[in-house]
Amino acid sequence: TQKLLEESQYRLLRVLDNLFTFVGVLELDGTLTSANRAPLEAGGLRLEDVAGKKVWDAYWFAHDQALQNQMKEDIQACLHGQVIRRDIQVQMAGGQLMWLDFMLAPLRDGDGRITHLIPSANDITQRHASEEALQKSEELFHSIILSSDDAIITKTLEGEITAWNPAAVRLFGYQEEEMLGSSILRLFPSDRIKEERL
Repeated sequence: TQKLLEESQYRLLRVLDNLFTFVGVLELDGTLTSANRAPLEAGGLRLEDVAGKKVWDAYWFAHDQALQNQMKEDIQACLHGQVIRRDIQVQMAGGQLMWLDFMLAPLRDGDGRITHLIPSANDITQRHASEEALQKSEELFHSIILSSDDAIITKTLEGEITAWNPAAVRLFGYQEEEMLGSSILRLFPSDRIKEERL
């Protein structure tokens, strides 16, 4: 039985080591006891470099005091049965920063008692960069609309006004708050409504 159990544990560790997902095991006081190969290699670390340390003192989190404090708070919440999930920025080999979709969950035994905490994470650096680029693009687009001397109005396919710039205020005399959510047909004389194809 002992041999079968050891073989089963060995197979599980091999599976975890071959996952791209970052997975670890924490004691209830936040001490890191195990981590799979992915986070160790990404951080340029060996298990001996981090095992036995409080997880917030490990290389991945040591660059950011606020992140370390957040990790301590998350561990306390997890001890009370909460599952924590947030985007965090951690340090990898050579000081490179990586965005992770991070989760911390309690591990319970057969009686429902919390015995360990399981941190896991996926690399979302590319997704985060895309979201930042999109946000900057939207901010630029918004600033162009606001500063334009031409009236710029955006609407949904159903004709509901969603944006109304200062030049539109000057041209039509309606304030933005009056027009947002209104139908674009409000701007058309009753005898020319048919000219607007919604």
